[in-house]
Amino acid sequence: IPDQVGFAEAAVATDSVATAYHAVVAKGRVFDSHTVAVIGLGGLGLNGLAIATYRGARVFGVDIDTDKFEQAKEFGARDCATDLKSLSNETFDVILDFAGAQKTVEAAISSVRPGGCVVLVGLAAQSVQITTTVIVTQIVTLKGSTSASIQEFREILDLIASGSIRPFMKEIPFEDVGKGLELLATGNVNGRLYTIPSLTDNF
Repeated sequence: IPDQVGFAEAAVATDSVATAYHAVVAKGRVFDSHTVAVIGLGGLGLNGLAIATYRGARVFGVDIDTDKFEQAKEFGARDCATDLKSLSNETFDVILDFAGAQKTVEAAISSVRPGGCVVLVGLAAQSVQITTTVIVTQIVTLKGSTSASIQEFREILDLIASGSIRPFMKEIPFEDVGKGLELLATGNVNGRLYTIPSLTDNF
């Protein structure tokens, strides 16, 4: 771990940052010439958005929760919308779906440009139905993505150390871990929560 990276940042880096990095870089092959849509602006999606922005792409965020738009724009989104149809003036080279619901997968496949790439990361639904006609006639590449390689972990830590990207994370006191888990269960957490037990008076 580089000296400039804390333990909490490193822990988050090997989870939500690494998964997003692999999706954007290895699977989506996002570069500065691309226009990209990121569906799902939770912890994974925001990190994916930040990484795509760092690589020079024009990035747009999509989420049904408009409260997430401000944070997404801070991470580099040009604009945000509650669905891809609202961004129909844009031509997307790559669409990264960090939600993985039936509607988002369908929308991604039908909204990416001919010859474009859709990367599926989220697993909101265990199975979805897709229109193969669109994939075949529009020559759409559909990829699944998860985790990352050891080399990618090293690259991510270097990017965090240099300040090029920053994990979206929030510290909570150790005694509030139960409350944090409740927030996670109800979907009311943006980014990643972390705690440092050694800082509590009762440890």
